[in-house]
This record gives sequence, structure tokens and C-alpha cells, in this order.
Amino acid sequence: MARRFRTTSREMQAHPSPQLLTVFGMICCALAVMLSPTLPRSRAASETPQTRTSATSPADAGPKSSQLERSAPRPAKDAVKSGERPKRGPGMVGISVEYDDIRCQTIQARYSIRIPAGAAMVDVDGFRLPLSNLAELSASPAPFLFLSRGSHRVRFRQNETAITAEIEKDFIDEYSKMRRFFAVDEKVRDRELLQRGARAMDVHGTPFLLNFWGAAYAAQDHWQAAERTFHRALAINPCFAPAHLNLAECLVRRGARDRASAEIDLAEVFNVANVFGITSAISQMRLDMQQSPARPSHEDVAVPNYQTSETISDQDKRVVGVLRALAKYAVDDGDRSKILNNIGAHFADIDKPEAALTYYRSALAVARGAGEDRLSLARQILSHMHDTCSKAGFDEAADYKMMMTLVSP
Repeated sequence: MARRFRTTSREMQAHPSPQLLTVFGMICCALAVMLSPTLPRSRAASETPQTRTSATSPADAGPKSSQLERSAPRPAKDAVKSGERPKRGPGMVGISVEYDDIRCQTIQARYSIRIPAGAAMVDVDGFRLPLSNLAELSASPAPFLFLSRGSHRVRFRQNETAITAEIEKDFIDEYSKMRRFFAVDEKVRDRELLQRGARAMDVHGTPFLLNFWGAAYAAQDHWQAAERTFHRALAINPCFAPAHLNLAECLVRRGARDRASAEIDLAEVFNVANVFGITSAISQMRLDMQQSPARPSHEDVAVPNYQTSETISDQDKRVVGVLRALAKYAVDDGDRSKILNNIGAHFADIDKPEAALTYYRSALAVARGAGEDRLSLARQILSHMHDTCSKAGFDEAADYKMMMTLVSP
């Protein structure tokens, strides 16, 4: 029988203070909570925010969101038809599997090339992309560089033999179909986005749906939620130029113009040969910010860390290190998921909601392999995510409450 454990608020208070906590003490505490009977839960607020209404497209939201989601030309009025009958995934409720996470990962791989860990440069057809701090790309799970149709020779080190990448079709056509399916230029089908998020247990392998979801938040003037969602998209794939441009819009609105300018630069660098069709949108945004319409060609752009914007103390890093070590040697996925959930509960209790949500998602990723327990584990973890968002005042709280209802046997 799988061991269950819990980190309640009472147990957290019983832990040694950060100043006195030793490695031995942390191990004892971690082992102790592994023996308690239920899944960890953070001390988050239980109040439920008002359920979000259907989103409108940023393109239809007036001047406030005119920059968002300009990643492709406005599609024709005729809607895309998936041609599929409604299907239900294994244990997850959903209308259709069209553009679910597996399908999106297939699309991403078809139109791109993965940047390997340890890449010292990115050279496409003899042109080096002006990037620095490439190590941050390897921190993301899916650093895929999108390329235009045709044959490309790509190098990641100065003296290595070029890799040939064959792209058979234009990505912008596929992406436009995806946008039409989710009605990004009209009234966003946010229920469809939510169902696919639930099907994937909120663990995405591509930035596509998160980019649409961020645009839906922005259309409702939920700009902080939009910024967090675009961050999530870029944490998955920092090479996805549309999310950089959308994040820049969020940053401009809260006065972070220097960071916004850097995001616009990254959008331009990763829009190789205008693969996303956003060259004109980038130039217009520069003009709106009273900048030169072209980026200085001699300057490299640093790739930032999109994993979290919160500062994690050395003490918390040691706690995480001990619990992650225990998770590594846990017997089954259920136990590993619970330990990762424990890390999320720890960060929720010390008011680090973004870090908490990151580890809750890691717990969900592992819970998918937990056999018969996976659905009950997923519901409990999503409940913790809802509580964490409620406590922090995040608009995402209502979405996690809805995802809980979409997880079914």
C-alpha cells in the first residue's frame, strides 16, 4: 500500500525554525510527514473567488490590449472544423482531443529544432542569433526554435558540423488554424482551453495554449494573471516569440519599460525569418514605446530565467534539496508526487505562491503515472493550487476550482 503523508499547518509550526534547522533535522521532518495519512495541504485561504466569465479576444478588447496575440494575420471568418467526434481522454473530461497537449507537442516538433543542452551558440543558415546566457534555455523542458518552411543548416557550436532541419510547411498556417479553433480573435473558447489544461493536469509541453490563455486573461483586464501565464509559456519554451511580445505588453502596462524592451528584443530574435508573422507588430510596439523600429544589430540579448520571479532563500533551497532527494528514491510515483506536493505546501505556507504552484505542477506531472490513485491525487493537488491562488489573490483560483471538477474516473 502506498504511504500517504501530510504537511498540515500544525505540523509546519512544529518544525524547527529556519535558524535551527539542520540537514539531519530536515531529513527527520521529511520522513515524519511521509508517514501521516493524507496528502499535504498548505495553510491557504479557503474563500472562493467569483467565477470568471467567458473571455473576449484581446483583438476585440479595444485599445487596452491591441498589442496582444498579433502572432499571425487575422484569420478568415470561416471557423476551423476539427472533423472529430467528441472524445473523452483517459480519466479526463473533454469535448475533443483536437489541439490537446500531445497534439500540440507533435506540432511543435514538426516546425522546429530543439536547442540542445550545452549549446554555445545558435546559428541558422550562417546567421548567429544575437543571444547570450544560453544556459537558461536548457533549464526549460522544451527549448524548440521555430523555423520557416524549407531546408536549414543549424549549428550550436562554433566548429561543429551543421545539422540539417527540414520544415515542410509554414508554421504560421498551422498556428492560424489553432487560433481560429480557440477563437482567439473573437470570444475566446476558454472552456476548451480549460478542458485541455485539465486533460494535461495543468502540465503543458508547449507554450501554445498558455499563450492563448494569457491573452484571454488580458482581454478581461486581468493583467497580472496574464503576465504570470505568459511567464509560464516562456518557462516551457523561451524561443516562442509571440509570448515574448505579449509579456512585453503586460510589462509596459505596469511601468517596467526596460524589461518590456528586452522582451521585444527577444521576440525579434526568435522570430527567425518572420516565422511567426509578427515583424510588423514588433515594429509597431517599438514605435508605441517611442523607440527605434529596429533593434541594434551589434548587441546580444540575454535569455532570462522564467522559472520563477520570487526570491528563494538558501534555507529554503536546502529544504527543497532534501525533499527532492527523498522524492528521487521514493518507491512509486504516488509517493514522489506527495513529496513534491509537500514542497509546494512549504512555499505556500511561507507566502511564496508562484514557487508553490511550480512544485504543485511538478507533483501533478508525476501523479499522472500513479496508477489508480492518479485521479484522487490530481484532485487534491488542484485543490491546494486553488487554495494557494485564493490566499494570494490570484485570478487563476477559479480556474483551478473548475479543473478539479473536470478530473473524473
